[in-house]
Amino acid sequence: MWFFTDPLEALLESLLSIATTSAIKSHTTHVPTFYAPNTGSSDDDAKLIFFGVPVIAAIFGALHCIAWNFHFPSHIEQLLWRIGSLTITLTPSVPFVIVLVMLIVGAPFFLLRFLEKKYDFPLSVPSFSLPQCVVTVLDVMLATLWAIMVFLAGAGLVAYMLARLLLLMQAIVLLRKQPESAFYAINWANFLPHI
Repeated sequence: MWFFTDPLEALLESLLSIATTSAIKSHTTHVPTFYAPNTGSSDDDAKLIFFGVPVIAAIFGALHCIAWNFHFPSHIEQLLWRIGSLTITLTPSVPFVIVLVMLIVGAPFFLLRFLEKKYDFPLSVPSFSLPQCVVTVLDVMLATLWAIMVFLAGAGLVAYMLARLLLLMQAIVLLRKQPESAFYAINWANFLPHI
């Protein structure tokens, strides 16, 4: 049993040291093995996460789409590869679509709230009056949209991870039956310029 518990205990200790590392003291002679300083967060981090990471993930998924018409041992395996590659290509764009829908649907509500707070614009003016039930319906609608967005983000994350796992397993399983052309020896010196 020590064969399993000792490595697990060492791993947990290392992970805990990563989580609790804050700064290196001036009198230390070396940097800890699992040193991960807290860099602090800024507005740039949020922009990078919202705009940069999905674009890079979509490009990574598009690279898998290159194999769309490659040789596969069966049609099912080709279909699974296509589904997995489309999933990891399109899933990162889901947050953009959700935010766009929330902005379009919630724009009148946000405009009325902005006018009310910024310019003391009363919502009870006869020409612009909204019954209290409409305002509560709008609040409920935005809360519902927020819940849908959180659900879709979680479902998208799970779908992305499952698709990555599917593609990894497919890449290994597809090695069992390669086309004959995969075993040809290529004389690379014929293709590379040399003196």
